[in-house]
Amino acid sequence: MKLSGAFFDVYISPPKAGKPILKEVSVGVKVSKKAVDRNKLKRRLREILRASARLEGKNVRVVALKGASALKFGEIEKDLDNIFSKL
Repeated sequence: MKLSGAFFDVYISPPKAGKPILKEVSVGVKVSKKAVDRNKLKRRLREILRASARLEGKNVRVVALKGASALKFGEIEKDLDNIFSKL
């Protein structure tokens, strides 16, 4: 299932039998040319995924879109909460 927000696309699928549950984050060069900014965004996204109780038992892949690197932590969290509320 694909869910979209202003700055992120989220792909959610049920786990396969015998396989570990995955939480993946993808931030491409189109989001920011600076590796420092991409890594900072990845750390913030991983923390939000780790703390989210709604995603327990699901494989989740978050793909950042253009403009996401300029967001503050609270703005990222708000956008992802809006996406996760569609579950």
